[in-house]
Amino acid sequence: MQYFDIILFAIVAGVLAIRLYRVIGKKTDFSLQKGRATENNSLKSGEKEAIDKQDSHKTGEGLGFLKKIYPNFDERSFLLGAEEAFSLIIKAFNCDDKKSLRALLDDNVYIAFEKGILDREKKGLFVERPITLNILEAKIKSAKVVKGIAFVKVSFVSDQVITIKDMDTDSIINNSDASKKKSDVWEFSKDITANDPNWKLTYTESG
Repeated sequence: MQYFDIILFAIVAGVLAIRLYRVIGKKTDFSLQKGRATENNSLKSGEKEAIDKQDSHKTGEGLGFLKKIYPNFDERSFLLGAEEAFSLIIKAFNCDDKKSLRALLDDNVYIAFEKGILDREKKGLFVERPITLNILEAKIKSAKVVKGIAFVKVSFVSDQVITIKDMDTDSIINNSDASKKKSDVWEFSKDITANDPNWKLTYTESG
């Protein structure tokens, strides 16, 4: 049986709110809310308690292991939300939107993104709007559980059209690199023993 789930991506401070509607199969949806990827939990309370007591201490690797001890995980809906999170954060970064990024990212990830923005400002550069980003591929690269914390790495291949200009001359400085296929790996984590349904972006790597 299929149903509509609302996947809500919200940036605090009144900057941006996007409401997405998806038709998905069952078990979960994945959303980004106040900087976190959120998975609706359809497990009954008794089932949730069983996971807490029996599996919270377990450690293992692989998507199969994650699904075994956390059956609420649904790969398809997770990837749909991960794609939306990727697009939203990349656009916020290239728009120098530090307030939105602060709400969207884990502390360590935010520091890296903020440094990139500050470095661009110091060089007197800015990114011309609008930004075009097309995700060509998104797939789960790895999954593991460490003492009740799930870690899922997602690899993205995207086509990004980003034009960088000089603030003083308004001249384009990246003609050869304005449109480029890029590869990235992002890791999301979640405490599967907690009532908090949020996934957090905790790691990024660009290829």
